[in-house]
Amino acid sequence: MEKNGLGYIDVVYKVLENWYLKFAELTPKLVVGILVFSFFLITSKYLSQFAVKIFHKLFPKSKKESSLVTLISVFRFLIMVMGTFIALEIMGFSNFLWKFIGSLGVAGVIAGVALKDLVSSIFREC
Repeated sequence: MEKNGLGYIDVVYKVLENWYLKFAELTPKLVVGILVFSFFLITSKYLSQFAVKIFHKLFPKSKKESSLVTLISVFRFLIMVMGTFIALEIMGFSNFLWKFIGSLGVAGVIAGVALKDLVSSIFREC
């Protein structure tokens, strides 16, 4: 009877040891990924302003103030997305991310087909 109990403890110990080794192996990648993301987070403001200056040199006729704010926001968002993907690639999570995004697309199509009749009946009544 004690052998089974000891066997379970050994299994749990091996699983925890495996988790610890995987975490120790992954930690440097996580630190570098977080540093890269932080770099993009901090410098996105300056990089987006630089990108807008280049854009205005290439297209000098579009110098409206509202378009400038919009362009800075768009470029900042794109820089942040790029930084996120680079950081996830460094950490080794990019494969998971692409599968997750694909799953969201499939879930969106399923929800759209499932809710088609409900939405069309709501708009018919209006």
